[in-house]
Amino acid sequence: MLTGWMVEGRGRRMTLPALAAVLAMLMNGCASGSPESSETVPVTQTVAQVLPASSGGAGSVALVALTADEQFFLDQSVQVLASECMKKQGLAYQPTATQQRGAQSNGDPTADQLRQGYQISKSAKETNLKDVNAERLNALTGDQRQAWDAAFFGDPSKRVAVTFPDGSTISDGGNGCLADARAQIYGSVPASLVSDHAPAFLVGDKARNALMQRSDYRSVVTNWQQCLARKGVDVSPQADIGLDEALRQYGLLPRAEADAYAARLAPADAACQRATGIHELRARLLQENATTLKSSSGLDAAGVILLRRQSVERARAIVLAGGTTATTP
Repeated sequence: MLTGWMVEGRGRRMTLPALAAVLAMLMNGCASGSPESSETVPVTQTVAQVLPASSGGAGSVALVALTADEQFFLDQSVQVLASECMKKQGLAYQPTATQQRGAQSNGDPTADQLRQGYQISKSAKETNLKDVNAERLNALTGDQRQAWDAAFFGDPSKRVAVTFPDGSTISDGGNGCLADARAQIYGSVPASLVSDHAPAFLVGDKARNALMQRSDYRSVVTNWQQCLARKGVDVSPQADIGLDEALRQYGLLPRAEADAYAARLAPADAACQRATGIHELRARLLQENATTLKSSSGLDAAGVILLRRQSVERARAIVLAGGTTATTP
C-alpha cells in the first residue's frame, strides 16, 4: 500500500507470501452469500462495536489509506501473534515478511515523486515470494496437517461476515490463531474486515469506478493520459493513477524494465498531475462520494479512519516490543 491514499486502488497487490491459497483467502476475507453459519454484521454496527463514536464529521478520505509503515505494522503484528498462538499449542508457524517499510509521504505526492520517484518497496515488486513455511507443512502427515489447519484457521463453520454498501458479504474465520491475532489488533474479526475492505468504497476500486462514471472526471483522466503521452510515457486506457500503473508493470515486465518504467513515469506523472489538476479533482469527488455513502449506507469514513488508527497503534506496540521475527525472501 505504500504511501498515500491513492494506492488503495486498482494497483494494490498482495504482498503476503502464499502459505496456501486458503491462507491468502482467509487473510483478506472471502466474498460469499450469507451462509447460515455466518454472523452477518453491517459495517456501521461493526465500527460501533469496536470503537468509540467518531466526532460526527464527514472524515477526510485522504486519511483513510495507510502509509507503508502502518501497513507493515498491521501485517507483521498479525503474523507475530498468530505464531505465538501456534507455539502455545505446540505447533510451528514462522512469521513471514509481509511489507518492507518504506518512505512516508510529506503530504504532497507530486513533490515526493519529483524528488525521489514512487519509492516502491522491494516486496511490492515481488510476484513470487517464498513461502518459508511450505517445507515444514509439506512434511506433515495428513492428521498432523489437519490439526495444524484447525489450530491456525479454526473451525470452518465458525465464520463471521460483514455486509458492505453494495450488498456484498465478506466473511472470515471466526476462531483459530489467525482470527485471534486479527481480533487482538483490530478489536474483532468483523472490524478487521471493515478495515481491509471499507477503503475500497472510499478511496479504492469501487470509489474510483464510481468516479469514472462522471464525464468531468473522465475528461480530466483523458487530459492526464495525453499529457503523459506527450512526455513519452504510455499508460493503459483504464489508468487514472500513476503509481497503480507502475505497480501493475511488475506483474507484466522483467524487474529491470518495470523499474525503468516507474522511473520514467514518476516525474512525468507529477508534472501531469499539476498540469491537469487530476489529484485535486479526485480528492474532491472522493470526499463527495464519502458523504453520500455515509448518508445512504452508514459507511462513515471518520469511523474507518479511527478504526485503522487504533489498530495501527496496537500493531506498532507489538512489533516495536520486539516481535518482528519475519524471514525476508
